[in-house]
Amino acid sequence: MKKTVYSIEGNEVGEIELRDDVFAIEPNESAMHNAVVAYLAHQRQGTHKTKVRSEVRGGGKKPWRQKGRGTARAGSTRSPIWIGGGTIHGPQPHKYNIKINRNLKRLAKKSALSLRCIEDNVVVVEDFNLEEIKTSNMFKILSNLNLNYEKTLFLLPEYNENIYLSTRNIPGVIVQEADKISAYDILNHKKLLLMKSAINTVVISLLGKAAEPVTIEDSIGTNLLDEVAFDTEIKYMDLSDNSSQFEDKIEEDESLLVEEDNILEVDNIHDDIENNIENNIENNIENNIENNIENNIENNIEDVIDDNKEDDTEEKTIE
Repeated sequence: MKKTVYSIEGNEVGEIELRDDVFAIEPNESAMHNAVVAYLAHQRQGTHKTKVRSEVRGGGKKPWRQKGRGTARAGSTRSPIWIGGGTIHGPQPHKYNIKINRNLKRLAKKSALSLRCIEDNVVVVEDFNLEEIKTSNMFKILSNLNLNYEKTLFLLPEYNENIYLSTRNIPGVIVQEADKISAYDILNHKKLLLMKSAINTVVISLLGKAAEPVTIEDSIGTNLLDEVAFDTEIKYMDLSDNSSQFEDKIEEDESLLVEEDNILEVDNIHDDIENNIENNIENNIENNIENNIENNIENNIEDVIDDNKEDDTEEKTIE
């Protein structure tokens, strides 16, 4: 998925490719619901408390004698049926934690990001910094991006004090670090404003090391291949005259390069490894069999010779 990159003046300055496995998956409504419920539950302190009759001050004296007054018997003025008495089955302090798995949290975040992309509510802006803490400067940038009156979540690759302090007085705009957001934060804001460098931070936080692409650059420095995936499928790469510069950069233990008409075919070598293993096993078996046969023949011959010698000595002793 491609997104337009804007400058702080609101002009288009280029495009950026967003990973489909983060920003273009099928939104999972159940995962987002569970993540939001868990997030809101964790916001509760759980410090609510009422006193039972044993915790209310006073009430140690029996109000009146047990019999003779014609009224109901009473043992304490702090009984739950009395005004000023204790509370029956009142709230007690406890936690509202709801545990959800890490993979479910990541799925909820990816679903929320994909949902905002489907709605076309994601805006990417080139990296910038504010020289001074001034709300009017930040408001002007949001106005240039048509986000000044929208509930917006602004994601930064790392904490920036000037941007944070310049934005916190603008209603509806929240600034957060890209790797610390939750699915609730994304869904609670209509617009999502991303710094260009924050996109990689989001991807790495959701995919880990798998998010780092394998890139190959030519001598000029331009990307020849944005990403090379080494798997069991066959990949074709047109490297033209620069093929000799890139052979060392391909992992030799994962794939094999075969040159055919300026096309290097990255093929799987697992079949060759299996064939070599089978051949080695067969050769070992044959060699073991031959060695065992030779050893058995030699041992048999030696046994026969020894038996013959023993028979000859016995005959001589008898004579």
